[in-house]
This record gives sequence, structure tokens and C-alpha cells, in this order.
Amino acid sequence: MNAKSKVCKILTIILIISLSLSPLTLALESYDGDFYFDDEYIYLDYDYMPEDIIAFPENFNPYDVFDIYYEASAPHDGYIIRMSAECSLENELTYYENAQEMHENTRDSNRGRGNRRRGNRERFRQNENVEEIFENVFVVEELEHIYHAIADGEISEEDILFIEPDYLVFPMGNPHPSGFSSVNDPRFNEQWCLAYTRGAAAWTIPNLSPQGVVVAVIDSGLFTGHEDIDTRFVRAGRNYTGVGNATDTNDRTGHGTGVTGMIAATRGNGRGLSSIAYGATIVPLRVFAQHGSTATASMVASAIRDATNVFGAHIINLSLGSSARSAEVENAINHARSRNVWIIAAAGNSGNATQQFPAAFSNVIGVGAINRDGQRASFSTFGTGNVFVAAPGENVPLLNILATNSYRVASGTSFAAPYVTAMAALARGHNRNMTQATFETHLRNSAVPRLGGFNTRYGHGIVDVGLFVRSLTGRDFFNFTDVPVWARPSVDFLARNGIMHGTAQTQFSAARGTTRAEFITALGRMREMSGHAIPHRNDTFTDTTNGSFYSRYVAWGVSIGIINGIGNNRFAPYSPITRQDAVTILYRFGALAGIPRGTVNLNVLNQFADRGQISAHAVTPMAWAVARGHITGLSPLANLDRGAAAVLFQRFVTTNSLLRFGGVVARASAPIDITWVSTYNDDDYLLAI
Repeated sequence: MNAKSKVCKILTIILIISLSLSPLTLALESYDGDFYFDDEYIYLDYDYMPEDIIAFPENFNPYDVFDIYYEASAPHDGYIIRMSAECSLENELTYYENAQEMHENTRDSNRGRGNRRRGNRERFRQNENVEEIFENVFVVEELEHIYHAIADGEISEEDILFIEPDYLVFPMGNPHPSGFSSVNDPRFNEQWCLAYTRGAAAWTIPNLSPQGVVVAVIDSGLFTGHEDIDTRFVRAGRNYTGVGNATDTNDRTGHGTGVTGMIAATRGNGRGLSSIAYGATIVPLRVFAQHGSTATASMVASAIRDATNVFGAHIINLSLGSSARSAEVENAINHARSRNVWIIAAAGNSGNATQQFPAAFSNVIGVGAINRDGQRASFSTFGTGNVFVAAPGENVPLLNILATNSYRVASGTSFAAPYVTAMAALARGHNRNMTQATFETHLRNSAVPRLGGFNTRYGHGIVDVGLFVRSLTGRDFFNFTDVPVWARPSVDFLARNGIMHGTAQTQFSAARGTTRAEFITALGRMREMSGHAIPHRNDTFTDTTNGSFYSRYVAWGVSIGIINGIGNNRFAPYSPITRQDAVTILYRFGALAGIPRGTVNLNVLNQFADRGQISAHAVTPMAWAVARGHITGLSPLANLDRGAAAVLFQRFVTTNSLLRFGGVVARASAPIDITWVSTYNDDDYLLAI
């Protein structure tokens, strides 16, 4: 039975079953001509006229006739056909074995007679309604064109491996060029994304560089005239939109330029933004033509294959997606992965658990978005398979296309994905032969978990560049030269895990007193690194600075009752904190963290000659700290220096197993044994804590 007869027979059976003895069924039974279908109509006669069109019954599904992958609610533009490789131009097998089954006395001589070559692929390629996007993969606008190709002997039904709608694919961010005015000032301090994830760690490890790593950005193109794009590291790409010539990759929407800037904006040029992977080679592959436009699955699949086979990409960034699962896009991704090309994609902006592709494909690293509070952005898609890790993606500074020095702020998982792509470029630069699985291990082990461990909202957690480069290289991104031996393990531990920072690249200022602002900030960071979010809000004290490094932590500490001001609506952020006040705050925080206090025996203080100096509010906390091993001496009224603060925090964290990365409890790299006593800086107090 030939293909058309098979279609007619199946169609007739379906129509008869669905309509019983309706007038349409009777009309078809009495009709002696040919009929066929597309996804909306039944057509009667090969050369149909408008009056010959009959609408489908509601319960008829044409996708049951061919092996068509289809998601009913997913928008699409045309169809993708994957053909078998066996039917080549040289294949001389007879397609129609019985000539009389194919219109022996056809009314249209163009439809051919007798022996047909099976799958005359060259004629199919030359068909004006057909576009070949890859070897044996074609795109047509209507199913009608596939049927005509079968009827004309260009292809056979046996040639077709599958047909799927050419699903529409959407950018996962705001493409509109609005936001910052065009100014030329450095904007590093506006990049909360780098501050939150310690992105500066990326350029502090000697010889850790993404240079030579090729990153294909499949998006809306790139505005190479921007002051923060170093064209030395941009390779000519390709345009798949059909708008303009094939080499036109100039960005008309701003989306692709924003994404590219997140990956590789020029660092150290005194202009604009910084980036983690400046120096990586960018290849812009344009699939979005203009504002509000969509791409198709065939465009994306073609770009993925070209990125792999033509442009030599090591990494592909896909800040785009669809709720429809395209088999052809998945095939292209699997092909890329077989060549050790890493794929990173935006999780989607639906704000719900609907799977978004390509992020939900098993071979893809899906990236969700967080806001500056460390919480999942409300728009960020979650759910099974969508999110491997989360990264900054709400109100992030980006390059713009309005002018050579224009910038903007935008939101979307589109801008979270390239943050991870930049980290991937670092990893690939460190080891060009690294596999995606190994990169995923580094991501997993260095991400800061949320909600107690892996979950469908944050994946393995929020990326932390400082911990990532440590996992990647085995080296810390800092090199403090002013830390005494007794404090070194604790300082390294606190700095490595983002709880305390140095005062300069090579300085920790261990001997300086810890300020009240520094102490509550370190405690807040400890809370965040243990998987909790602290909202950005300003405190109400008259002597603090809104938007400063400590402001939200002060507001947080006051709101939960672990710290107070000093009176007259003042906080004294830069005043040194005493040892007894530091321990009291830590004691109160322990209750918040769910750490059992147990019964505190005040008699443990009797061993210390200076116990009488302890203020009433601090007696129980000091006894608790001694009993728990957090301190080994008192000196309650002395200032707590930064080295001693690091030891206090480290003991508190590791004793109570507060930090976990990749499921492993974070501990200092060496045991801490401080039992000696000394005097320091003209203050008669004990250094041991």
C-alpha cells in the first residue's frame, strides 16, 4: 500500500469512527477523488479549491497518522523532518513497487508514473517549500508540503524518522534597552552579583584564565561597538534568523549583548562592568531578529550543530527556552555533548514548575535565578530537571545597545545562565580536556545549599566563585601575609567560606579590633552560607550608612533581637566590639540557629581571676562559651581582635556543623589548639579565646 493510500485509509477509519453516519462521513464515502490533510483542514482533490475545504472534527488528531512528536499547547512555526540516512541520492530502490497503487491514470502528469526511485532526496532538497538545516534534517512550513513530497516521489514515508513542530523558542530575559543613562563611570560597585558570589576570586588566582576557550552565545547577536566588548576576543558568527545576510550578527534587541557582557565584559579598562571570564573567545550565533521576536527549534538546533562542528565551541550558552521538548534540539545537544561541548541554559521565567527546554534536558546544566537577598527570584522556573544551580539574575547590571557606553539593569534567568557559563570558561581554561561531568562536580561541591540540600528551586545551591576556584585549583584566592600562626587555620577557613574577608588582597589585619559592623556582618554571612537568606533592607540608626556592606546585616540582627544599638538611636558601626558582647551576640544567635544550649553551669567561670569583670547580661553567655569550648579565656571588657574573632567563629561553626558544601561539613584545614596567654597592643587582656 502506498503512502497516500495508507493516509487515506487511516483518515477514513478515524473519521468514520468519530462521526459515525454524519453527513461528512457520507460525503467522504461517496467522494471518488483524493483527499489529504494538514494540521487544520481536510483537503479534497489534489488541486483543491477553497470550496473543497472541510474542517477537522474536534476529536481528530492528524499527528496520529505520522510519527509526530507534538505538544498541543506549544506554539510552533512549521515542522522539522528528520530523514533516515539510508536513502541517499544514489539509492536506486524502487519506492512504489506496485505502480497502479500510485494513480495509474493520474490527472496531473507532474505527479509521475510507474517506477519511482525511493526518496529522490535531491529533488526534495530543491523543493522551494523545503529548507535543509542539517544533513537529513529539513524544515517545512506546512504538513501539506510533506504530503506533496511523498506524493511526488521526492521522499517516502519510510524515509521519515520523525516529524515534530518547529517549536517557538523565547529569550529568557528582558531584551528592552532601558535602564542606566549613558555614562562612562566604572560600575563594578553596582555589580551585586559579583559581590554576593565573590566573583572577584576569578581573577586573583595566577594563571587561571579563560583565554583560548571558545564560547558560543546562541542569542540575538552582539553589539561589538560597545566600549566594554573587546573585539580581539570576538569571532565572526552566523545569522540564522532569515533577516539580513548570513553573517549579520549585529544585536537589535540588547539581549545577546547583555548575556555576552555577563560572560566576558572587558575588565580593567576603566569603563563599565567587570566579568568573570574576560578573555574568553565569543562566537555570536544569532537566532532572535528583533524586539519581541522568537526563534524556532530548527534555528537553535542548527546553531548548536554549527557551534560544535564549524566554530569549535567548548561551551554553548542558551539563554532561551520553550515548554515544548524538541527532539531535534535534543539531538543537536546530544551531538554536542558527544564532542565534549558543554551546554548551559536558562531555567526559564515561568515562575512555576513547568519544565523548560533545553534546561530540562539531562545533558544540560540548567541555571535558576536569585535576587540580591539570596532568594529564588519570583519569575525563576523551578521543578524537576530545570535547575542544577542558581546564580544572580534579578536586577543585574548589563551592557546595552543604545550607545557605545550605555548600560542597563534587567532580570531573567537569561542573565543567570551566562554567570555559570563564565565559570565554565574558567574551568575549561584551567583544563581544556575537562568533561562537563567534572565541571558539574565542582559546581555541586562549591555551591552554597539552600533549604537543607538539593531541591528543585535552587538545585545544588547558589554558586560561589571563591569556593569554586578553590575546588577547581586547590588554591585559595587570597594570600594573607599578616596572620599569626595560631590564627592561620581559622582565618583561611573564614575567608575561604566567605564569612570574613581580608582588608586587602594580602592583608587580613588580624591584630586590629573587630568593629561592631564587621562582627554582625560576619555572623550574617555565616547565616547565609549555612543556607538561609537575609533580605536587603536598611537599618534605622542615625550613624549608619544605607547600602553599606553592613547595613542589611545590622537591620537583620536588630530585627531578630541578637544585637542592639548603644542608645540615642546610634549603633556605632566602627567602634570595636568587646569580647563579652561578641560572645553574647553569638549566644543569642545560637538559639536562632537551633543549637541546643543545655544547662549552663556558671561555676565554669570560677577558674578565671577576671570573672568579676563580666557584665550581668554576659555572665550566662560567657559561661556557655567556656563550656562549649568556644573560648578558653575571658578578658570580657577587652576588644576582640580580628584574628581572635576568626578563631571564635571557626570553633562555633565547626562545633555545630553549620556549613555544608556538596553534602560535606566544612571544617578548618588544620586543628586549632590555642592555650597560651599573652598581652597585646598595650591592652592588658588575654589573646586566647
